[in-house]
Amino acid sequence: MIPKIIKYSGEQKKVLKIISDEYPFIGYSYLRKLLRLSDIRLNGKKIKTDIDAQNGDIIEFFYNEKNFPFYNSKALYEDENVIVCYKPKKISSQGKNSFEEFMKEKVNSDLILCHRLDTNTDGLLIFAKNENIFEEVKKLFKSGGIEKHYLALVKGIIKDSGMYSDFIIKDSQKGKVFVYKEKKPGSKEAKLFYQILGIKDGNTLTDINLITGRTHQIRAQMAFHGHPVIGDWKYGEYSANKNVGAKCQMLTAYKIIFNVKSGPLKYLDKKIIELEISEF
Repeated sequence: MIPKIIKYSGEQKKVLKIISDEYPFIGYSYLRKLLRLSDIRLNGKKIKTDIDAQNGDIIEFFYNEKNFPFYNSKALYEDENVIVCYKPKKISSQGKNSFEEFMKEKVNSDLILCHRLDTNTDGLLIFAKNENIFEEVKKLFKSGGIEKHYLALVKGIIKDSGMYSDFIIKDSQKGKVFVYKEKKPGSKEAKLFYQILGIKDGNTLTDINLITGRTHQIRAQMAFHGHPVIGDWKYGEYSANKNVGAKCQMLTAYKIIFNVKSGPLKYLDKKIIELEISEF
């Protein structure tokens, strides 16, 4: 059992809500189990009910890491320079209590995360094993030397494969991005290719090759064109999500293709790393 300590700062709030906000990958059912087992303490005292915590309170709880899907996360590919792993949904890529933090703690403290996925998007992440390789991977992303492919179930029927080219403005205060057809002050180009893989219950299963990699790009851009990602509650459509019964966005970074003609990662040219997805 691993002890975790939260020094709470904020307004009065339930203990389980505070823990859930800090560790979103821990489900409420498991937190309620910890309560029953007296494995949660508030200011040093065991609690058995979900009581309020105040600003400055200390919350301590104990949980078994083996109960969580990323505990046994294995590399889909690894060599002396990079490691490619699967990040599940409900855990952030970077920051406090993130997948990066987990990988550094459990695999190699020198790992450097090369790119990010949204918290509720699962899929492949590349880690570099040193600073030089990290810089090389960044260059490859910018030059198109690494292709990122996503599997997405989107609302409605798209008849033909194609490309979307728009402009995005990020609003940090609202935590959203906004898409426009024309360039506006502060906007950045957003480009992606989409390929139709099939139709499922009146929705379209697509392969999306992300070219520019803006914040929330796939979710916002597909919604802008009338085909929001099923299960996306920020940019998506309530009725479409409800009809499918989707609780989280149906978007997975499932394939990485290397196109490297020179440099220290040239040996990866034409390398394809792909998740096996049996159902979507």
